[in-house]
Amino acid sequence: MTKATEIKKPERRKKVIPSENSFFLNELLGIATQILESKVLLDLGTNWDKDGAEPVDKIAYLNAVSFLKKYAAFIFKEYGKVISTPCTDLLKDGSVYINWENSSANFLIIFKKDQNQAFYYAESIDAKGSILPFNGSLYTSSAEIDKKTAIWMKNHLLAENEAQLSKYEKLENVFAGNIYVGKLPKALSFLASSISKSRFILSLLDNWDDEGSKKYAEATLFASCKFIIDFANNIYKNFSLQIDIPRIFPGPKGSIDIIWEFEKYRLVINVDANGEDATFYGDSQDQISEGQFKLANFYSHLLPIPA
Repeated sequence: MTKATEIKKPERRKKVIPSENSFFLNELLGIATQILESKVLLDLGTNWDKDGAEPVDKIAYLNAVSFLKKYAAFIFKEYGKVISTPCTDLLKDGSVYINWENSSANFLIIFKKDQNQAFYYAESIDAKGSILPFNGSLYTSSAEIDKKTAIWMKNHLLAENEAQLSKYEKLENVFAGNIYVGKLPKALSFLASSISKSRFILSLLDNWDDEGSKKYAEATLFASCKFIIDFANNIYKNFSLQIDIPRIFPGPKGSIDIIWEFEKYRLVINVDANGEDATFYGDSQDQISEGQFKLANFYSHLLPIPA
């Protein structure tokens, strides 16, 4: 990675005003965003895994989306709880699955191709460390909510922010333009403006710098902004510190630079174009720190704290 002393700030580009926000302005924005992102599954054709996999069964996909919307909305309406955002993906035969995992529970539900039933396999860990299985099936054609399943989801799949932060602390939705990227407590809401302004990066077209650079992927910007939110929340929760406001710039080869530059220190975190890997370089008058990490599993304690 280029050392901070060699970093040149990219020329500021004219900001493009985003289109009207298409997401619902409520506490289920994380679920709504995940559903929108899962539509990429519909574009996968035959042999998408280069091992003979079949394309997604559209009915199975629609049944999966219907289940997620219906149960998330019911749990929020009936119990005032927000379930965490799951992973939605394909099986080799074109079936669709939705999976939740956390430190004390997991829930996998499979919407099989050419079947009107979805089968779920779940387990949780009680206070004594015992594993408690919870398996069953649901008819996809039924409009009714299975309350036993909904209650289990409400008890074990609570969104991380709601589970860890005080129930008296209001969380604010944060957007990068019209992309929902997460939530911040009021004490960290000052970071939202910088994140929102980063949307201009997606308006940069191929060769925007006259040096052959390619346009930036929405997934890369999302990963970068989500990292800032997760990092800020972790530092605030564990150290009661508010991180300084970063600037978000287009980086080389489709990557994104997150930069803190102040009189006392400088920290640059570069998020790779794949949206999965990151490197960092920080310096101050007396020390230098650098390294790399995975965005999906990083320890805030091992990164320089920009505060």
